[in-house]
Amino acid sequence: MTTCLKCGYPRKPQDIRCPRCGVIYEVYNYYVSQQRESAEKESRNIVCPNCGQSIPKDANPCPKCDALLCFDTITPTCKERIEKLGTYSFGQMLLQEREYIFEKIYTETDLDAQIRYFSLYALLFSAGYGLFLGIFSGNLQIIASLIKVPMLLTGTLLICLPVLYLLNTLVTYKLTLKQTLTLLLVSTYMMSFILVSMAPILLLFIVITELKRFISLLNMIMFMIAGFFSIRLVLWRGMQYLTRRSGSRPKVFVISVWILIYIVIGTQLAWVLRPFIGEKGRFVLFREIEGNFFLALFNSVSDLLK
Repeated sequence: MTTCLKCGYPRKPQDIRCPRCGVIYEVYNYYVSQQRESAEKESRNIVCPNCGQSIPKDANPCPKCDALLCFDTITPTCKERIEKLGTYSFGQMLLQEREYIFEKIYTETDLDAQIRYFSLYALLFSAGYGLFLGIFSGNLQIIASLIKVPMLLTGTLLICLPVLYLLNTLVTYKLTLKQTLTLLLVSTYMMSFILVSMAPILLLFIVITELKRFISLLNMIMFMIAGFFSIRLVLWRGMQYLTRRSGSRPKVFVISVWILIYIVIGTQLAWVLRPFIGEKGRFVLFREIEGNFFLALFNSVSDLLK
């Protein structure tokens, strides 16, 4: 004699509904078979840490976002891409196969080498952008700007590192201090690389215009572009990748707070270190600190509205 799949009560051949729990046998049996089929399908899938989609285990790269799943199977489709990784520098990996860098951070592979590489080139690229920026005023302002831009990016990283490490340890994926430092350095490198790539455009406008306000606005726009892409492509996606890779669901609010702290500290430090451009024929190392950037921005908007 068969039994009811829900409550185990003996089932008679003529019964359509269970006398004890009341379920219709055919309907409930269909429901159970669907549940089993769904569970079997899930067991054959994994979550892509880059895009968060459920994909077959044997898929590589991800059919949704084309990311290499370096932690899983190697298929003929991605074999050539993986072989090329052996010839790439860390910078090339970041630009062309970003997920591979995130995977290295997750597995704590070559962290010391990554820290040395990204910190060195971030300093060189940011100093190069600072040099171009100081050309507007010339003389000692070139040296000052060459030093200040690396100070801005490095200072923001060092000030934010302890609180970001504590925040991610308490509420998100448990990154180690070295993993957190590496991720921040990768973001700083990306920002420096974008800035120095745009430096020739900055130089062009420095040569053809003498309006400091225009150069200041252009510099602000370039920092905003570089900051947006470094935060979006590295910090945001990196934290999502590492969280998914650890088997957890990314906490969007927490990651947003994590990034907001970074932006606020960087903006205020830039306010403290100004001027970066300076005045033609006049050298000023630092301006008098007046309040903070956000208060100054509020006052400027208020003046415009009067």
